[in-house]
Amino acid sequence: MRSNNRDVQAALCRNGAGLAVLPRPIGDLIADIEPVDLGEAPPGRDTWIGYHRDMKRQARLRALLDLVIERLANWLVKAPSVPNRGPGRRLRRDSR
Repeated sequence: MRSNNRDVQAALCRNGAGLAVLPRPIGDLIADIEPVDLGEAPPGRDTWIGYHRDMKRQARLRALLDLVIERLANWLVKAPSVPNRGPGRRLRRDSR
């Protein structure tokens, strides 16, 4: 099964339907899945922020952009490391 919805991917993974590349905040919240080392870094993601060109020089927009950039940079630095740097996640093997 394929899906481009992260919640659906996480649910499928939790229910044993395979692997999913999930953002850490989503994967870390789900107790029934764990990181898997696939031997390479996960695919990157670009973050885009759109705004009207008339707002380009507005101090409040600059303040928002600075805050978002700072928070994303801090999250990347402080994000807990994945055991074995694994990009994927899978269902834990247990006695269910």
